[in-house]
This record gives sequence, C-alpha cells and structure tokens, in this order.
Amino acid sequence: MFSTLTLTGHNIPNAIMLTRAEDLPSHQFDHHKAVYHSKPTWHPSRLPENAGHLSLKLTERISWGRSAVTYAVEVVSTTSQESGVTVSNLLSLKQELCVKVARPNRCRTLAREAWVYNKLRCRKSGREGWSYDQVPQADRLQGVIAPHFYGFFVADQVSFPPWTSEDFQIDRRQATADDMTRDDPLDDDLLGSSGGKDHSIWRNWRPDPFIPMLAVIVMSRGGETCKYADGLDTSTQEDIFAILSDLSLASIVHGDLRPANIVRAPASTVLCERHNRIHKWNVIDFSSAVIDGYDVEQAEIKGTSHYKAKKALCGLQEMSFGEHIWYA
Repeated sequence: MFSTLTLTGHNIPNAIMLTRAEDLPSHQFDHHKAVYHSKPTWHPSRLPENAGHLSLKLTERISWGRSAVTYAVEVVSTTSQESGVTVSNLLSLKQELCVKVARPNRCRTLAREAWVYNKLRCRKSGREGWSYDQVPQADRLQGVIAPHFYGFFVADQVSFPPWTSEDFQIDRRQATADDMTRDDPLDDDLLGSSGGKDHSIWRNWRPDPFIPMLAVIVMSRGGETCKYADGLDTSTQEDIFAILSDLSLASIVHGDLRPANIVRAPASTVLCERHNRIHKWNVIDFSSAVIDGYDVEQAEIKGTSHYKAKKALCGLQEMSFGEHIWYA
C-alpha cells in the first residue's frame, strides 16, 4: 500500500523519511525431523512500486523489549504518488496504528519479523506475489488473527533522537552482553545451503554504530495484553486456541507465546471465515517464528501426514500458551 513513510514527533525536530525495504525470508523448518531445509522459492516479499506515502506522528511508548520499542502513532496524512497511481483503501486519519522501531543493532531481526507478517497475508503457498486485496477473505490471516501490516521501512545514516532517550534504555545486565556491532543470530543461520534467504541483502548484515540504520514496521494497534485472569476464561481460551489452529494450519509456529505477545484485537479486525467469528484476540511479535511448509488443503484432511503435522504443531502451541499464561 505504501512505498514511503515520514515520521515526526515531539522529540523528532526534523521529519525522517524512510523507504519500503526488502525483508528476510526464512528457511523451512521440518518439525517432523527437527531440521531446517533450504527453500529457494521463499523470496523476500515483493515491494509495492510507486504506491502511497504515509505520514505518522509518534506519541507514547506502548511496549519495549530486547529487539525493539513500539510507539502509538497518529496518522497525519496518506497520499498517492505524483505518478498518478491510484492507491486503494487509503487509511482514515482516525485509524489506530503503531510503529515498532528496531534497536540500531536489531534491524535484521525486524526484517525477519516483517517477512512473517507478509506471509500472514495468505495461509496458502504460491500466492506470495498477490496483494492483500487479491487474497480471498477465507485465506487471510493478516487482519484476522494478527494485526494488519502496512510495511517494513528503513532509512540509512539517520539521527533518531529517541535512541538516546529513556525509551531505548535496557537493563544493565542486558547492556553488558549487548554487542552493538552484531544482531542476535536467527535459528536458521547455521544452514549453509542455498535458498531464498541466502540471496537476501540481510543475510550477512552487520550494524555499524557510526552509520546507524533506522528500521520500522507499521501495523494496526492492538489493545491490552492477555492477563492471567483472561487466560482462565473459557471463552478467551477457546478464541486463542482457534487463533493457534489458524496459525498452525499455515505451518507457522510463533515461538514466543508469552502473554505480552497476545493482545486484544484491533478495531480493524475482520471476520475469520474458518471459525465464523471476529477474534477478540490477536498474536503479535513474530521475530522468533519458525515456518514449516506442508500443504494447507491436505492439512484439513484427517489421516494425511499434513493433517498430523498441523495437529502436532497446534498441540505444541496450545501447550506453550498454557505454560506462559501463568506468568501474565
């Protein structure tokens, strides 16, 4: 939808321009054998050409972690490019969005998360080049079990004042172990064979503290995170298990199902046709996700190996949620 992004804010004296960037594909994780396989057909997501421009104003910090800090934003404007290309579904100025800003040495991690969000546009493979509007409603996961995703944007050699604010301060124990010249390794980095990931510009990316990169993702803003009392509610459990079923059908394992990564669904959430409901909850933060590659249609047929794989993944994710809810 958008090719460029402008960020402003009370602590950003000069507007910062970012451009849509390539994301980082994953290798395929075979959960049956517990090994990664090369997946040459998994390419970086296709970038929109001559699409729209989005202008946002950062407001309050709403969450923070080892890899990124997330801000609520106000939509200042959304416009089409001067080339005359018409951009459909321009956002309302009242749309509730948020911006997840990578720490300067975690841009590669955010590039991977962006790829997973893009993969959530459609649960079926072979439609990677399709726009969100082209995907049948029944096959969508983005905007259904996870927030709408509006793009991954970067800017090189910029000064981003919040980096030096309290917003980006981390625990002293983490700070001593944090290497500003290196991002955290991804689980599939050890696979040496050729694949779509290996042709990505992010494969060997290293941060340079003297030439920092600003990387952000833009998505719909969810509500409060899941609390212990929520997890005990049977309707909440049913809704979250339905979401995990959808995620497992798409052969995606979240990898970090802490209550902080389960939020009340954004107001823009649409009907899940598979469960005939608008989910009350959404999952976020896919930086630790691993992706298998079984056939979605076969995974709905009882007795097939794909169905058994889906059920196994779903069981693992339900167990993970059940274990983590105690720490809410």
